[in-house]
Amino acid sequence: MGHFYNVFAAKNEIVTCQGYREKRKDLMKTKVLHLIHGMTIGGAETLVKDYFLLIDKDKFDVVLLCMSRHDTAYEQILEEAGIRIIYVSDKIEQYIKPNCGVFGKVFRRLALYHYIKQIIREEKPDVIHTHLPVNRYVAFANPPKSTRIFHTVHSEPRALWNRSLERRIEFQVLKKIIRKYDFHFIALHEEMKREIENVGLEILEVKADKEWRAILMKA
Repeated sequence: MGHFYNVFAAKNEIVTCQGYREKRKDLMKTKVLHLIHGMTIGGAETLVKDYFLLIDKDKFDVVLLCMSRHDTAYEQILEEAGIRIIYVSDKIEQYIKPNCGVFGKVFRRLALYHYIKQIIREEKPDVIHTHLPVNRYVAFANPPKSTRIFHTVHSEPRALWNRSLERRIEFQVLKKIIRKYDFHFIALHEEMKREIENVGLEILEVKADKEWRAILMKA
């Protein structure tokens, strides 16, 4: 698992000085940062767990960025497997504890944007892989344009992006991300892949000269 991160791997031999440096960089591990709300026990979280356990760690340096800690079996499994997990909530709770009223909720929401941006800039990932409606945090972090961004779609696309105000905002953010970055959807099966591509044409309104596609996930 993880083959889709190399969809644009270089094919030509490098002979220039600049190319030599690029060649050396290619020989290094690709750094992949996954972003999700948290590792509760659910379908999306199970898939994320499997991503980390099955990926080739000789080729990829992986880190999991969770917005909150839940003390679940999945967190324990990943930690025991040596996976590095960063919990944004741990940073926020240095300053304000949960259940601190309206002010606390507002502070925590704003702090999520701040700390996710800070962590992404510190980690400098080659790839950001998002799950569920978290892409607005990536857009705010504004990583370098060279960053490749993948988003796994975990449920039926049309319902997913039209269900609530939060989802509709996420949809608008996705438009901007697709136009700016080397972006790919990950589809869980062939039918979902076709629907994502149709949604892309009809709703995301991606410019004709902007290449993008959905990639079918394979173990």
